Amino acid sequence: MEFFIRMVDDGALTPKLFDLEIGAGIHLDERVAGHFTLDGASDSEDLVLVGTGTGVAPYRPMIQDRSLRARFGRTILLYSDRYVKDLGYLDEFRELEREDPTFHFFPTITGPEPEEAWSGLRGRVNTFLVPDKYEALTGKPLTPERCQLFLCGNPQMIVDVQEALPPLGFQRPRKRDPGQLHMEKYW
Repeated sequence: MEFFIRMVDDGALTPKLFDLEIGAGIHLDERVAGHFTLDGASDSEDLVLVGTGTGVAPYRPMIQDRSLRARFGRTILLYSDRYVKDLGYLDEFRELEREDPTFHFFPTITGPEPEEAWSGLRGRVNTFLVPDKYEALTGKPLTPERCQLFLCGNPQMIVDVQEALPPLGFQRPRKRDPGQLHMEKYW
């Protein structure tokens, strides 16, 4: 079992985890619960995974299992954090992008890193989810007819993106409509 977490000083869980002694046990229920999976997503040309901070954690197993991604033409990971040192799995995702032509990785930072520390993309992930910037970045349009979009991370990012995408036709899943916009607030 692997955890990718940050300490939230006033959080309900992380202070308890960080207080554990090395080697201490924790109880995990045998039943895995949650709905933030690829199961509910329709087949599409692009599987777009958008994450901030530790919100990239649920995407890692989705990305690692190529059979899960086989229903999608391309997997786009747009991932942001404040500093380069905080971009989890950076080398792993870069290596996968070199090996797998269907995986495209776009890391971005929002903090004041010096140019010698980071020459890549800068800015919040939601700024890259407007049609012209998305197409310039990925080479294909951002449309609900061709994309399934997953959001995980900072709740404000999710609110911002959730407000910006419905005018483009993206909607959350409903009983009779699988939708194209899936989200998990990770805070």
